[in-house]
Amino acid sequence: MAQNIRTQQQPTDSHWFVIDGRDCFIPWNWEVKVNLTAMQYITPWGDGKEEWTQSDWPTLNEMKAAGMDVKLGHPYQEYDIDFPERFRRLTPKKAREVVAEFAEHGFHVTLDAVMHNYAAWKADFKSGYRGEDFHLFTPCGCNPLSFRATTLHPSCEDWQTTYMC
Repeated sequence: MAQNIRTQQQPTDSHWFVIDGRDCFIPWNWEVKVNLTAMQYITPWGDGKEEWTQSDWPTLNEMKAAGMDVKLGHPYQEYDIDFPERFRRLTPKKAREVVAEFAEHGFHVTLDAVMHNYAAWKADFKSGYRGEDFHLFTPCGCNPLSFRATTLHPSCEDWQTTYMC
């Protein structure tokens, strides 16, 4: 059954889609079919599955492939630092440079956070570090080293934690 697209954020919204500059609070799945004229969507699961199968509305993936500006929206600010694929060793000097670069972009990431995530990356774990006013994420060691800092938001408390896994 087609559902109406919400255009106003609610406190529990941690992710949504931005379609041609318009916030669309719909399930976070690129296979959702959307009718922007009617401001409705259909999901490929549950009660909407049969309607989704028969509908000629485009999916978000199809809209993006057709050149529409479709991207993910979120309630936090973020900044990424990515290292080259061959990078293997984070020296103390380079770690301080990472902290300084984050500071230049308004993130008060600590050296402890960078070293926590680097140690996890070296052990092939993904990791997160929750600081006073930031969260730092790093994917596992089979990926190039990177750090993604985000501002904290109540709707993201389930993943903005300190962990290695």
